[in-house]
Amino acid sequence: MTVVGERQAVIAGLRRLADWLERNPEVPVANEVEMHPHVPIYEDEAGVAEIRRLAEVAGAVFRDRGDRVEACAEFGGGVAWRVLYVSREAMSRHLAWSSYSDSVQPEEVSA
Repeated sequence: MTVVGERQAVIAGLRRLADWLERNPEVPVANEVEMHPHVPIYEDEAGVAEIRRLAEVAGAVFRDRGDRVEACAEFGGGVAWRVLYVSREAMSRHLAWSSYSDSVQPEEVSA
């Protein structure tokens, strides 16, 4: 499937989900629904520029959070589209921190 075809499939799926939720008022819904597309850029300057460009073309809000930037469009009801770029330094810190995730195992507690 092409990128355009994949995009159209996602949009159609979202519409079907909304229709299904309307037809089934008994089923619970999430308090938040966020779409987080991935931007495959791995250089800080280009990543920031792409997020800024996406915010502009989408009419979304651009936010600079220091070690990451994001573009966000909110549609009410906790529904949002958000794309972000995390700096290489921040991502390296995160990967180093998470590399210890399996190092400490808690003792089993008997019931």
